Amino acid sequence: MTPTVLRKNQRSVPRVNGVYERLRREILSGVIPPGEFLLEEDLAERFEISRTPLREAFIHLYRDGLLQKGPYKGYVVTEVTLATYREIFQLRMLLEPASAKLAAQNPNAVRSLDQAEQTVERMDILVKPELTAEELLEAGELDSTFHNCIAQASENRRLLKFIDELNNARQFNYAKYPNRPLDETVREHRGVLKAIKSGDAAKAEQAMLHHIRRALERAKELFLGESSMGNL
Repeated sequence: MTPTVLRKNQRSVPRVNGVYERLRREILSGVIPPGEFLLEEDLAERFEISRTPLREAFIHLYRDGLLQKGPYKGYVVTEVTLATYREIFQLRMLLEPASAKLAAQNPNAVRSLDQAEQTVERMDILVKPELTAEELLEAGELDSTFHNCIAQASENRRLLKFIDELNNARQFNYAKYPNRPLDETVREHRGVLKAIKSGDAAKAEQAMLHHIRRALERAKELFLGESSMGNL
């Protein structure tokens, strides 16, 4: 069972009859593909709801980065390109090593680190040659939750906000690749946790930087089938 670690939007976004969560899952799983224009009338009929909660869900999904403004005041599912991923990883390499360093220096980080460890154990269960659509969605959630837990452990709310936004966009990648190497991610997550728990801030910073760099290499291979995206 997925550990109970609340993401930012789970704490603040109303359920709106489950519309927000249902749309979010369909977008991340690829049921509603990138670039698709969301038609209020069609979705309201399919979900059997009025347009008001649907519009509210759109606003929150837009703030999460999963939707973009389309023509005629509508919304379009965000298209994540290679250039988008390059920008995301550039920011991650600046922000996430800092969050790991702060977490290692924080004596009150125990609860957040315990939650991070739970996500690692659950992701380890998902390590297998190929994942189902639901398992891919869960793997993406667990990966994001791990990084959010480290940011929470830093006790820097602004840093948590930025990292959470980056993780929202990054989850698109999981739905596209059922054979992704989760075992490497699990090993690196364990290394980051070990470094943070040791209290060695420099080691924690380097462990997270190594993980983000390796994650970038995996993203390049998945997108292009090659090991080089050029200089960042």
